[in-house]
Amino acid sequence: MTQKRAKKGGEIGPNGEVYPGGSFIATTDRPKLSPVKKRTGTGKMEIRPYVWIVPPKEGLRPTMCGIAGIHPIHESGKDLRFTGKLNTTYMNYQFGDDPKRLEREVSTHLSRINAFNAGGVWVDENEVFYFEDGSPLK
Repeated sequence: MTQKRAKKGGEIGPNGEVYPGGSFIATTDRPKLSPVKKRTGTGKMEIRPYVWIVPPKEGLRPTMCGIAGIHPIHESGKDLRFTGKLNTTYMNYQFGDDPKRLEREVSTHLSRINAFNAGGVWVDENEVFYFEDGSPLK
């Protein structure tokens, strides 16, 4: 089966568009180059493994996102805690060429681990930690 071509002089296709003579005609009724319906996200973020919720405030991101997969965790039942031991191999590989940055990153990662273990599941751009409901961690 071959694709239909427009008749000499042009033709209107099933999608309502005009096709010049000899050009291929659309076989669907969707307009040419029409955007496919985009899905909008739910806005949920993973705050613990398999626990997804919408941030209580704009600008918050999960505390876990910068440390999970890098540092060892201890999991017992529903209780997830980071052990507090840093993956120094990773840290040295990533930041070892810049001692000041390495020191800053180690400090940041330790503060995030401690905040997560204390219940702080959200963090903002100023490294202020928040509980699940959006109240600040003191």
